[in-house]
Amino acid sequence: IDVNEAALEHYGYRREQLGLQSDQLKEERTARTQAGARAKDALTKLAAANAAAASMKLRQMASGIVYTDAGAKPIHSAKVDALLDLLEEQQGQPLLVATGFRSEVAHLQRVLHDAGYGDVPALMGGVSDGYADRVIMLWNTGHLPVLLCHPTTVAHGLNLQAGGHSVCWFSM
Repeated sequence: IDVNEAALEHYGYRREQLGLQSDQLKEERTARTQAGARAKDALTKLAAANAAAASMKLRQMASGIVYTDAGAKPIHSAKVDALLDLLEEQQGQPLLVATGFRSEVAHLQRVLHDAGYGDVPALMGGVSDGYADRVIMLWNTGHLPVLLCHPTTVAHGLNLQAGGHSVCWFSM
């Protein structure tokens, strides 16, 4: 997404570029090369599907948690560490964290719980209306320091602005 950062300066926009350890970079480069080769070979077959799968795998790697046959596997903590730093900088102000993968939600809930943020709820597809209503009420009344969500779940018809004004796009 091309963002006019100067226009967002008034709103406190900030972009952070996180570095990975050399072994993590090597793993990412290998995956990128393999994905590129597979995508190239697939051009005559199902190029769009393979390119989308490769893109999705690279997004997972960038977020630090990848899906494998054995389940979700954390591969680095750079983004999680940056999120914890951001929460500390918030000095108690609530933070809405947008995430794109269910594996991230479960991992972030464990990490945030261990860091002292309690049971962090998530508004994702498939939650009941009653659950969502309770979470929104808790958020809007200032009882939640962190709320995880999928952007499409909170995109329309929800009023979350009473709960806070800071948003972190974790894996977008």
